[in-house]
Amino acid sequence: MPSAPLCRQPCRTAVVLAVALLTFAAPVAAQTPALPGTQYDCVMDPAALIHVSASAPGVIDAVLVRRGDPVTKGQIVARIRAVVEEASIKILETRADSAAAIDAQQARVLYSKGRVDRARRLVKEKAQSVSQLEEFEYDYNTAQALLQQALLDQETARAELARARTALEQTIIRAPVDGYVLETTLKPGEYATGERHVMQIVQLDPLLVEAFLPVELYAATSVGQAVAVLPDAPVSGRYTTTITVVDRVFDTASRTFGVQAELSNPDGVLPAGHRCLLEFIAPEAAALAPSP
Repeated sequence: MPSAPLCRQPCRTAVVLAVALLTFAAPVAAQTPALPGTQYDCVMDPAALIHVSASAPGVIDAVLVRRGDPVTKGQIVARIRAVVEEASIKILETRADSAAAIDAQQARVLYSKGRVDRARRLVKEKAQSVSQLEEFEYDYNTAQALLQQALLDQETARAELARARTALEQTIIRAPVDGYVLETTLKPGEYATGERHVMQIVQLDPLLVEAFLPVELYAATSVGQAVAVLPDAPVSGRYTTTITVVDRVFDTASRTFGVQAELSNPDGVLPAGHRCLLEFIAPEAAALAPSP
């Protein structure tokens, strides 16, 4: 019976080649590239939605902005009633600026020093007792101590004045960011606390564009990748930006992962909370699209 033909080196080479092809083919299939022009649903969210509260609880004295008003960072938007703080500042300013006690003690030090100097000369001439000199030296030392205490009292008054001004500043409510007033929740006469915010301010520059992509695109998606944002009607335009965040955790149910891009919106032209399309574009086309 004829034996089967042997297949050694040629067959082994073919098997190794086949395994190598399968090994290199698998990552290619897993790393499906996002082709330029491919679009995915997205949402343009505000950069921040801030519930603005008072630093110190109290009765609202004035709300200086209304819904829809633009605000800048540091702008005063409301005030807490601060009658006590203002009165304290006036008292402490008088104490901190007054030099009467210091002047009086300095005069007393000079007078006491003169008496000590004269008494020492008289003691050397044996025209005055040593006990009298000791009494004058005691008065001189006491006057110096009282002068130091007066200086310390003035520094304390200045520190208390600084604290009172800080307390007054806490009754002033300022906008923490540039943005727009979404709503005011408290009115003059109502009591504000840390739990009861005075208003909501929304920051619209930049907008955060959120999209969810299929997991097959994960390996081909990276921070800095150029994309275009196309807002849904009635907003129009095509705006270029880059991906700033690529989530490292997948959503198991939908087999997607999140990406985020920051879209410059300095004049607030684009609204937040609006749907859009996120389109992958070639890097060389990024400079051709307009900015908001």
